[in-house]
Amino acid sequence: MKKRFYLLTLFILSIEILFCGMNIHSFQVYAKEASDISSVEGKVFEYKENKNFTLSKKDKGKKNSKKNSMGSLNLNGSIFVDSSKENGFISDSKDISISYNLFSNKLTEKETEWHIVSSNAKKVNDIDTNKKIKTGVLIIQTSRDGNKWVDDVILTDVFKDEKTLSKSLYSLKDIQLENGCHIKVSVAYNLERKTGTKKIGFITKDVKETKQKIEQYEFYIEGYEENKVTIDSSPKKEFSSIVNAGKDTGYSEKNTIINEDPHFGWSIGYFTINGYTRETQYENTPIFLKNYGDKVTLWFTLLQDINRLNGNENLTIYEDENGYDNEFEVDKTNFKHGTLLIRYTDENGNKKDPVIYTDFLAANATTTANTKVQLFEEGDYEVCLDYEIEEKSGIGSIIKTYQNYKMSFSFKIRNGNNMVFPFDIESGNELFNNNLTENGFRLDLAQSKYLTIDVSKSTIKESSNKLLTQDVRFNRPAKDGDTFTEEGMYTITVKNLYTDSEPTIKTIYVGTNKYLKALSKYNLSIDELNDQIRNGAKVNKDGRLSNSSLKTSNKS
Repeated sequence: MKKRFYLLTLFILSIEILFCGMNIHSFQVYAKEASDISSVEGKVFEYKENKNFTLSKKDKGKKNSKKNSMGSLNLNGSIFVDSSKENGFISDSKDISISYNLFSNKLTEKETEWHIVSSNAKKVNDIDTNKKIKTGVLIIQTSRDGNKWVDDVILTDVFKDEKTLSKSLYSLKDIQLENGCHIKVSVAYNLERKTGTKKIGFITKDVKETKQKIEQYEFYIEGYEENKVTIDSSPKKEFSSIVNAGKDTGYSEKNTIINEDPHFGWSIGYFTINGYTRETQYENTPIFLKNYGDKVTLWFTLLQDINRLNGNENLTIYEDENGYDNEFEVDKTNFKHGTLLIRYTDENGNKKDPVIYTDFLAANATTTANTKVQLFEEGDYEVCLDYEIEEKSGIGSIIKTYQNYKMSFSFKIRNGNNMVFPFDIESGNELFNNNLTENGFRLDLAQSKYLTIDVSKSTIKESSNKLLTQDVRFNRPAKDGDTFTEEGMYTITVKNLYTDSEPTIKTIYVGTNKYLKALSKYNLSIDELNDQIRNGAKVNKDGRLSNSSLKTSNKS
């Protein structure tokens, strides 16, 4: 089964800030129009070649330009410049990526011009690249506060040819834009050029000069959102139940945490769900009812220093390099320092591949930080947080033992409405209760996937005594998108199984029959129309009643 792994590279961006003092602005502070490509202003640092690329705090650098840099860093998508922040951007799109566009004339091979040469360095500003950077390295980092940075992407040998950087380097996910984050991109490389020759005895040697450069781009980006939900929004529900999940069993055990357990008496944190209108229950599973405009949101609040759990330096969150989860059918991978799994089941009972956030607890390294994890629409959800604890004991803390733990819960989200919207098949106009259409109608449940809807059809005929009779031709379940075109009177009944509200009932008339027209025009029942006929009223072809004091109440 294919899994969507949003590794630390992807996830840290998604959770970086509620922590960052994010403000909601009006679009008045942005650039007048959104751009499809926005360049990020950076600085270029130049210095003599040394073993590793290291900047000092005294280095100021120069503004990047075509003259002094290898390329430009761009944000791709619908981007607004946020003038209230230095190098700040706002996006009203869900499709934003980062790219580095190489200036085509920079990969010169002329000896007398500055050109890229390979470097054996494996560090840039104390960041271990794990490989020789060769023609150059590009590093993407993220930060909660712009001070402490986490390494997300490290690409080496990036100036090998023009194709190496031709693709997007990083795509931001919806949740990343919802939270906002600081991003830093560093590009480092060696340059060399020939300045002349010199003779040493009978040998002529080239005279060369070399230099190193680091291009550095730092910016902040967040998505634009009205009526933003916060951790304090009510109503809300918290989840914090933790079990001992065994050791190397795919987090499958559900053992009670007892006194001898290193996890006894303290919690790693808790999840919060809010942004809904009302909570109910179904088979001991919470159901969150949402109305139009509601944004059901999942948060996580970390309560522990993961390097000193419960204040004990011998208890830490360990890197689970071979983590897997049997219940969620997640194969072995590096769970790193805690992994969050979220699985969605649709209205047809189809379980989707889980969304996987590895290194989740490390990415939440600041305690009491409120992390917006994900927004939810209708459906059934399962959430679990898997993590491994290392406990050191003995003289010199040389004895190490390991234990797996799981925090898990399930919930359902349902739309709280109880409505159906019939639309005329030909005109596309919405039809209201007791409307008539000659063309037929289509049902629209406005994306409410869990309503029960029934439609009954009746034909209206004139009997020998000139009175009308109703004959029910069918009464059956219906679904979103169903169409009805045959002549008759249709009664639509919609129920919401998760609320106490009364069913919604609408009547729609289809066809050109004069009696259907009269029922619609005067908003009458069949018995009421028969009373009019008994009292001498005549039904005309257009549905109007002669010899009647009634006025039309529903013009079609």
